Amino acid sequence: MTTYEATFQHCELIRRKINELGARLVESQAQLYTAIDRDYRDGRLDMDDLALIYERARGLGPGFTTKWDEHMSVPAGQVQYHWRNRVKTRPNAPGGTHWHGPYPFEKDTVTPHRGQAVVYVLYDAAAHPIYVGSTKAFRDRMRTHRRDGKPLRSWLAYPCDSREAAYLLESRLLNERRPSMNRTGGGAAA
Repeated sequence: MTTYEATFQHCELIRRKINELGARLVESQAQLYTAIDRDYRDGRLDMDDLALIYERARGLGPGFTTKWDEHMSVPAGQVQYHWRNRVKTRPNAPGGTHWHGPYPFEKDTVTPHRGQAVVYVLYDAAAHPIYVGSTKAFRDRMRTHRRDGKPLRSWLAYPCDSREAAYLLESRLLNERRPSMNRTGGGAAA
């Protein structure tokens, strides 16, 4: 057994250091979340800021949600909801003017959230506009277009403040782009 004694001692030393570092991490997280919560309550951070901070905190390892809830006035679940439905779905173009991406969607494709009025343009493999439409359920509408056989390969979607604004933009884009698959466009009916 003495042939392994040095290795056992080395392993025990490493385990003690890991435990010490774990305890320091817990203390540091408590200080961090307390400072973040104070800034949030004092108005220096808003929910968008909290959502971005929460996503960064995910990298601190397992159990971070429990630690968050112990020290924050806004529960992790509320922040997660905000992240999924507002921050993560913000327009992904520079300046936040629109969303765009390939279709089928890639794993991390950012798209408009359900309820966001948008006007969208669908493009074929040659990057020609084939369809212009508007919706408040973008992902559902894209699945319908795919099921209907539209040969789409990419898309662009513009946020609109209301359905009325979306109808006006849709009309303008139909006239400008003359997509081949719209009934009012330059080609065959959809």
